[in-house]
Amino acid sequence: MRPWWGGGGDLRAALRQLREAGPEAMGTLRGCEGLFGSSAAKQEHAAALDAVRTVISGLAHEAKARERVGAAYVASVEAQRRRDTVEVPGLSRAAWTAVDAQERAQARQQEAEQQRLGIRRG
Repeated sequence: MRPWWGGGGDLRAALRQLREAGPEAMGTLRGCEGLFGSSAAKQEHAAALDAVRTVISGLAHEAKARERVGAAYVASVEAQRRRDTVEVPGLSRAAWTAVDAQERAQARQQEAEQQRLGIRRG
């Protein structure tokens, strides 16, 4: 599953596509290579290939950086959540006694109301 922050996945997909399709995936490269190309055209083509390799290398570094930053952020948020956790204690015996007394008082009050209205229990 892809992390919510992207995790460099989009860059990794672009890298994979560039590596599979070759430098021409970025478009027609300047210059030419071959027997009929001039020295200047061959140099221009070599420079274009170097530029593509630089882009690919930059994408790889950026993808790794995004993964590191995203993972560090998630770890930071999870650590803060652990620190922010507050333990809620259960009710004390005295509190349970008060709850029971309240419930008994409500039950007595309902019985008295039913007797007043003449309602009999089945």
